[in-house]
Amino acid sequence: MALFLRKTSIRTGLRRLSLAVLAMWLGSGCILAPDIEEELQPPNYPPEIVISELQPPDQGIVVLDSAEECLPMVFEVGQVKERNINDDLQVGWFLDFDPIVESERDPSWSPLHRNGEVLRPGPDRVLDLSSLEEDRIYTYRVIIIDRPADITSTGIEFPNDPDGGIDAYQWTFQVSLGVGYCSQGGSE
Repeated sequence: MALFLRKTSIRTGLRRLSLAVLAMWLGSGCILAPDIEEELQPPNYPPEIVISELQPPDQGIVVLDSAEECLPMVFEVGQVKERNINDDLQVGWFLDFDPIVESERDPSWSPLHRNGEVLRPGPDRVLDLSSLEEDRIYTYRVIIIDRPADITSTGIEFPNDPDGGIDAYQWTFQVSLGVGYCSQGGSE
């Protein structure tokens, strides 16, 4: 009987020792990592030009009247939709856009500040038609980005942040005296 009790007490001692070692090992470190509380960033949405609010309206090739009563000719983006209401936007306007030429001209960008709303009043720009040839086809592009553009010797990169967003609209037009769209309210 003594032999049986001795083996049992040895086994019990080994179990207790194993449990004590296991408890020390578990107590010295954490098996499960604590939750890391990260503040999830909302996705970055690109700005969107509201096409129905454009002036001159979106209608293919627009004939612009260069008569004095129609001047100044105003190109307008009535509204811009920006779902990231804390983003400040940048706006660039380009006549006959060419990224290489524009980088050489060092175009200026104007801000389109946040207003706390998804829909913002859009930018506008006066274009001097007096320096443009009649009956020639021109393009006038507005580019709206939510990060600064990177202007390099090889062109303009829009935007220079991979998380940035961009939208653009291009009017195609020709100038004609006495005929066509008049930004002062008249039209063909």
